[in-house]
Amino acid sequence: MAAVLREGDGFLPGTDLAAVSRPIFRDATVGGEALFAERFWPDGTPRLSAYEYQGLLLSPCHQDGREGGLGCDDCHAMHGDRPDMQVRRDRAGAKACTSCHVLEDLSSGTRHGGHGETVTCQGCHTPRITYGLLEGMIGHRIAVPRPQAWIGRHDQPDACTQCHVDRSRTWAAEALPRLGFPDPGPLPPPAPDEAWGSRVQLDLVGGDPLQRVLAIHALTRPEVPVAVALRRAWITDALDDEYPAVRWFAWRALRQLAQPEQAARVDAYDPHADPERRVPAADALRAAFGGGPFSPEQREALEARRERTVLWIGE
Repeated sequence: MAAVLREGDGFLPGTDLAAVSRPIFRDATVGGEALFAERFWPDGTPRLSAYEYQGLLLSPCHQDGREGGLGCDDCHAMHGDRPDMQVRRDRAGAKACTSCHVLEDLSSGTRHGGHGETVTCQGCHTPRITYGLLEGMIGHRIAVPRPQAWIGRHDQPDACTQCHVDRSRTWAAEALPRLGFPDPGPLPPPAPDEAWGSRVQLDLVGGDPLQRVLAIHALTRPEVPVAVALRRAWITDALDDEYPAVRWFAWRALRQLAQPEQAARVDAYDPHADPERRVPAADALRAAFGGGPFSPEQREALEARRERTVLWIGE
């Protein structure tokens, strides 16, 4: 990495890029310092967009897939007719997976928990735990959800509770055998504060800025099996966030979830206004929608636990 920064990467068009350049991963160092670790989750999955290739390289579909493994151009086309995300027409939605995997197996009621059409392949296997372009984006690391691996931890979202926003990881892990998945075995003990609320609720108040943004994004998705009124109330917890981007996400989410007659009240809140204007508007929204699930003492403890890491924008 240091040599590339000093001398350039040495790549010439038509030559093998991999021979002169290596992708940046969580453990990449410059001068002995791991400068890029905060751009990845603890398991190496990218936290930020622009690292989609690294996510792909970590995927079993790339490492063990047929014909040399899954590559970027298996799903994307640089010069196709779909500039938005550049997804090939024959790879849109589930077709990205069924070009290799057998559809009958994927839709079987005895596999994949019988979710059927409720969720997409990407919803479980490439969950939206990557931040970029003011959105929660799929991470491009294809993996099997393992909520049990993150019980008792607060440092990475998981696929199951990003959809089941009112549930804990312990609940998700215990549900696996009932849904036809392998028994995860003995589960780690949950952290004490995991009894206070769901994983997304905890991330919304106690996570780092990126976790808080992704929690809000999860609460806005149409497939979430929780009443909109409840989700609106929970999101109001973020209206006084110290981070402007989190407040903006909360404001946008409430605009998306508000009833038409509530739109004017939401628009009266400006996430970038001075506290003198912003706080009364936030209080009015909490009065209208209800507040979050935590007691003042619990909220104070969660906020004290926050990792005040800046949102690295690596694009």
